[in-house]
Amino acid sequence: MTPLTEQERMLLHQYADGELSGAELQQAEALLAEREEARAELEAIRSSKAGLRSALTDEPVDTTSLETRIRAALDDEVAALDDAEALADSGLGAAPIPMPAPQPTSSTSSWTVPALLAAGLAAVAMLVFWPGSQDGTDAPVQPPTIEAPAPIRLALAEEVARDVQGLVGGDWQLAIDSADGPEIEAWFEEEGIAFETRVFDLAMMQFGLEGGSRKTLAGHPSAAFAYRGPDGNLVLCQMFPGDESELPDGVTITEKDGITFYSYQVGEISMTFWREGQLLCVLASMLDADQVLGLAQAKAMKV
Repeated sequence: MTPLTEQERMLLHQYADGELSGAELQQAEALLAEREEARAELEAIRSSKAGLRSALTDEPVDTTSLETRIRAALDDEVAALDDAEALADSGLGAAPIPMPAPQPTSSTSSWTVPALLAAGLAAVAMLVFWPGSQDGTDAPVQPPTIEAPAPIRLALAEEVARDVQGLVGGDWQLAIDSADGPEIEAWFEEEGIAFETRVFDLAMMQFGLEGGSRKTLAGHPSAAFAYRGPDGNLVLCQMFPGDESELPDGVTITEKDGITFYSYQVGEISMTFWREGQLLCVLASMLDADQVLGLAQAKAMKV
């Protein structure tokens, strides 16, 4: 039985949220009709979302039971995912899934269930630990302050930022114009790029390939290729030999599917690095940091 890809899992999350329409909705329905593991995954997603809603009710917070409620929500999340994997491995079919009415697709919706759960539990924790006033009454609830990735001024990140700014500003152009990943990979090989390049389509995230160029980063040969989003935003991906020791300080670290992501901000450029085998990869854009991180997580693969 073939495991679901990350793109297929994301499609099922959007389907469960009722965010698909048109061709994407048809693709999700076909996936559910044809593959048992997709139906099991959808059931797990819906179960996880139900657990989140249960953990984040509008009832007054009882500090004596908060830990129990949080643990129960987390246990439900793990159990649902384990049940989905067991069902997929067993080969047993699942009942047909009722199809929700199509809803407008959101181009910025890239939340996963674990991310929603973490955000919700953080909100609950804030209600409990928010300090009261000196007279014992509850202090006014204020929104949390979310700090952006720390600005940095080191060479590698600045090189990446300059490459993005140069591409957007027209200071340099892509050497090959193509929306075909294998064609761009073959071009890199012809240009003497000795390592394996993985030029993936991000159409599921509504970003299409534009082409590629050979560049240099931190003295290493780099395979650079660009994507363009629905609003015309350019995203530049580069792959080059290296490891985490070459990354600068001032980092925000995120873990997903066994891969560590390192996010930075240089002026208006957001970027996320990760490692694939002997290569460092970076995705950078003028998009906000969360969008860049989401795209990096969609493209990254464990090597």
